Amino acid sequence: MKMKNNKLLFVCPSYPSIGGVETVTSLLVDFFLLHGLDVSILVSSSDSIKGGVLDKHSVLMTVMKNEPYSKEYLNFIDDFIRDNDIACVINQGLFSEIYHRAYLHKDVLFINTLHNFPFWELEIFRLRSLSQLFESEKNTFNRFKVFVRFVLNHVKPGWSHPSILSFYKKQIDSVSYYIVLDSSYKRTLEKRLYGGVEQKKIVAIPNPLILPEQTSSPKKKQVIWVGRLAAVQKRADRMLRIWKMIQSEVPDWELLIIGDGDQREELEKMATDLHLINTCFMGYQKTDSYYESASILCLTSSYEGFPMVLLEAQSHGTIPVSFNCVEAIEHIIDTGKNGLIVESFNEESFAEELLKLIKDESLQTVMRQEAREKASEFTLEKIGQRWLKLLQIEK
Repeated sequence: MKMKNNKLLFVCPSYPSIGGVETVTSLLVDFFLLHGLDVSILVSSSDSIKGGVLDKHSVLMTVMKNEPYSKEYLNFIDDFIRDNDIACVINQGLFSEIYHRAYLHKDVLFINTLHNFPFWELEIFRLRSLSQLFESEKNTFNRFKVFVRFVLNHVKPGWSHPSILSFYKKQIDSVSYYIVLDSSYKRTLEKRLYGGVEQKKIVAIPNPLILPEQTSSPKKKQVIWVGRLAAVQKRADRMLRIWKMIQSEVPDWELLIIGDGDQREELEKMATDLHLINTCFMGYQKTDSYYESASILCLTSSYEGFPMVLLEAQSHGTIPVSFNCVEAIEHIIDTGKNGLIVESFNEESFAEELLKLIKDESLQTVMRQEAREKASEFTLEKIGQRWLKLLQIEK
C-alpha cells in the first residue's frame, strides 16, 4: 500500500524527551522533513520547553488534552487524521492502542513500532523473584495465581500469560506494518504467533544514529558503563563485581559509571564495601564527550531491546564489551572484530575478556577502527532510506 499523499503523523506517549524512543522519533522527523514529507506529531504529554529552549519540532506538535486511552483521546486522534488528510500513522507507543482504529481509516497506512524485543514482558516477569512478585499481592488466592504463573513461565514461556501473545498478534494483524528492531525479532514473532510462516507486514528496521566527526583526540585509560541505575534490567552491580576482579591488574585505568536512578545510593555503598579504586559515579551526563575519551564501554544488562549504547560507543571508536543478553547484539558486535560478546551472565569470563582487551593495545587500535566502520551501517541516511522504501516514497 502506497501513501496517498506526503502527510505523515507520529503518535508518541511523550515528546520531546531524553528517552530512546523520543530520540529516534526526532531523527526520523528530521529525515522525513528533509525528504519532503509533511510531518505532524501528536503527543500525550510534552516537556517541549526545557531551560527556556523551545524544542525544534514544537511547531509540528499537538498536545492532546484528553486522558490517554479514553474515548475522547481516540476520537481526537481519529478527527486529527481526517481533518489533516493524514496518509500514514506511525505509532511510537504501542500501548496507546490507536491501532484499534485502523479499520476506520482504510486508505491510511498504520504502522506499529516495537522499541523492545518481543515478549519482553515475560522476561521481566521471569527475572523477578517470587518474593518480589508477592510484594504487590496480599491476597492468598492472588499469590497462588502468581506462583502458578511463575512456574509456568520457567517451564514454557507464554503459557503463564497467554493474553500477552494474543495482544502481540492483535498489534500485528490490525495494521499495515509492524516494525521490529532486528531480523531475529521478526523470526521470533513468526515462530511464536504464526507457526513459522513468514509475515511480510513484520519488517525489521533498526534504530538510526548520527555519526560523530572523527577527531584525533587520544583515548584515555577509561572503561565506561552507561545506563539507568535500576535493579532489574541494567545491572550495574555486575559491572562493580567485574571491576573488583581486575582492578589490581590495571591500577592506571578508571571505571566511570554514567547514569542515575533509584539504585544509585545502594550501588555507591556496594562500591565502598568492595573497596573499589579508580571508580567514579558521574550521575546523568551528556555522553558524547565520554564516548570520545573512553577506550572501552561495558554493557552488563539482563536484557535490552536494541542497545544503541553499543552503536554510539562504536561510532566514537570506543570498543564495546557486552553480555550476550539479547539476539540483536550479535548483529551489532562481530565479536573479536569490533567488540566482544561474553556468555551471559558469566562475570568471571567477562572480567577475563575485559582484562585481555585492556592489556592488548594493538588489538584495541584495530578494533577501534573496525568499530567505527560497523557503526556506519546504521546511519540515519541508510536507515531512513529503508523507511522511504517501506512507504513507497521516491528516493
